[in-house]
Formats: sequence, structure tokens, C-alpha cells
Amino acid sequence: MILIDVGSTIIKFSRIVDNQAHNHLFLDRNYKQLPEDQVIEELETKFQDFIHTEPIRICSSANGGVRVAVIGYTNKISTIWASRAAENSGANVFFSGTIENFQTTENFDVLVIAGGVDNAPIKLQKKWIELISQRKFNCEKFIFSVNKLLHRHILEFWPEAILTKNILGENLKWQGEELCETLRNSYLGDLVLKKGIKKLVAYSEINIYPTPNIVQIAYEKILNGMINFPIPRPFLLIDIGGATTDVYYGGELISNLSNTTPRPGINRHVFSNIGVFASRNSLLENLRNSYRLDEFLFNTFEIDKSEKIHIDLLDRNFEDFNEEFLSYSAFFLSLFHSTNILSSGHSLNINLCKGIVLTGGASIKLRVEKLEKIISIFSTVKIRVVIDNDYAIWKFGLLNY
Repeated sequence: MILIDVGSTIIKFSRIVDNQAHNHLFLDRNYKQLPEDQVIEELETKFQDFIHTEPIRICSSANGGVRVAVIGYTNKISTIWASRAAENSGANVFFSGTIENFQTTENFDVLVIAGGVDNAPIKLQKKWIELISQRKFNCEKFIFSVNKLLHRHILEFWPEAILTKNILGENLKWQGEELCETLRNSYLGDLVLKKGIKKLVAYSEINIYPTPNIVQIAYEKILNGMINFPIPRPFLLIDIGGATTDVYYGGELISNLSNTTPRPGINRHVFSNIGVFASRNSLLENLRNSYRLDEFLFNTFEIDKSEKIHIDLLDRNFEDFNEEFLSYSAFFLSLFHSTNILSSGHSLNINLCKGIVLTGGASIKLRVEKLEKIISIFSTVKIRVVIDNDYAIWKFGLLNY
């Protein structure tokens, strides 16, 4: 079997024979080509002896994956719960809030509108829908996960809107699975064309799902003991990439102080402004403004070096920071924000964690000793660190789909 991951900065190939990986190939994206053309070119040259006799499986986060905005009826419940469903689907949420604070005019793929308990009175909710209908949105699709009594009203304004089961059950129980699946399918439909990977559909024996969703499949199977991977449980999985840093965690790691937020068994949180390439400047600004910056620098680097880094950050002299430094910074920031209040409304208790796995191209060059020192800033217990040097997580996800 040939496995392919079409990333926003790197394209990975790996051929699996008798459960062993062969023919590794990692390529920088050629932005003068569509990703589909670059992949097919490599398949036809480097894998020409296998492509007609062996199955191929492909996942993709090309061009940053599916970009989603979430508008909720309320900030504290519906917005948070819909954002959780969107991130668990593998989408990247770049806005999450109410219609009153929606300001962006940039293009995105999907607008998710959520809120209102099923069968509740809809007089005020109809006014909310009408208010949304008066705004202009530069997106491809509208998905509604709302009080089912609003469905007929919604179709008057958006005849082609997609309607899913309400994320809020009548007893405020989480039921966001249908919204998750609908968002995954958005990537499989006409959005595949927009991402420049439509030609690859003919090569892949499975649907081309977002890479974060494939990573989440691997995380869930490892967590449930269905895949043998050397990490104690419960554990965090952190994927440091060029555009985003993603954190995967089980509901058991959510702090007990977070009593009003949904607790699916498996969760993903994406930091869309923390990455070592496309999000480089926003990562450094994020680091510069962290009140725990001194702890990070003096735990990770020699005193002379940490002082110079501190000065450069304060003066915004960002030019000399290399990918290794950016990767350590992304790891630090992912823990820093996860132990505070995430946009999903809860925080993680790192002291409950027994292991952390780092994956993604940006994590390969990192040293376990330094990572352990960064963890000690946030945890009082010993946590085992494993770096996924051979991209086993990605392979597990595609092989066990």
C-alpha cells in the first residue's frame, strides 16, 4: 500500500510492505504547481512500479484544510459546542463568536450557525436568523445545527443550506457527531476541487479526508489500546506544523473546573496562529506577549542565549529565529494555552497526563530533554515524551481508517 499526505508545506509518501515502511519520500510543496499535479508527477516517476498493482490511500491538509467560521446563538454554549464539533471534524476554525462580533470580510469555506434547544419557542430565534441573513459572507457553504423548528424558516433565506441534527439535545446533552460528519464530507465534496486535489480522488481507494481527522483516528485507536504505540495513557498528542499546531486529548484530561463545556471522548484543538512557516510571525508575537516567556527561555536555553532571544523578541527582531526555536516555542505555547482557558471554554489538567507524543514535520529535530524542561513549567509530575520521528501516527491513521 502507498500512503500519501498532501500538506500545506510538505508532501509525504510512504510505501507499506508487510507492515514495514519503505520508499519514504518527503517533498517541499512546489507552489508553482497544483498539489494534485505534483503528487501525480512523483507517483508516475518514483512509484511507477507499484501504482497499478498496490492500493493508494491519501489524506490532505492542502492549502490549510477547510476554513470554518462559527456563529452561535450564545457565546458560552452554542458557539463553544459548535467550535468543538468543527475542530473534531478536522476543520480549522478561524472565527468563533456571535453575529454581533463577526467582522471579517475574508474568504472561507464553510459557515456553521448553531444554537437554540430543540422544540424551544422560536420567536427570538427567528429574529436571530433574520439578522444573520442580512450579512454578507464570503463562503462556499452554510451549515445549520439549530433548533429543528427553525428549519423551514432557514430554507426561506438559504434554499441550499445544509441542516444537521442540533448539537444541543433537549437536556443540553452533547450531540455534535452529525455536524462533525457533515463538515468532514464538506472536504470530500466540491471543496476538494477548491483545494487542488480533485485529480487525486481517482488514485485513492478511500475518501480523501483532512489530515487532522486521520491523525485523530490514530490517536483514538492508540488511546483505546487498538494500536500498539509506546506511550502511557492518558496522553496528549501534539502535531506541530507549518500553519497550525494541533492538540489532541481525551475528555479525562479536561480540568474539573470546566463544568459547562462539552466532553466528547476524543477532542482536537487547533491553534491556527501557531506554526513554524505560514504562521511564523503570529507565533513569535504570541510568544513575545506570554507572561511565562522568561520561564520558557531560562528553562530551555543557556543564560546568555536566552537573554539575547528575550531582547530580540521584545524588539521584534524576528529574522534570525530558526525552525528548531520556533518548534520549541510552538510546543511551549500549546501547553501554555491548553492549561489556561481554550477558546473551547475549558482547560486541561496536565498533571493528569502520563505521556505526550509530538508529531509533525516540525517536531523531528527536537530533543526530549528540552521538552521535559518545558513541561516542568506546567506540571509537577513526570511525563514521558515520545517524538514520532518516522510519522507513525500518520501511517497508523491511514492504515486503520
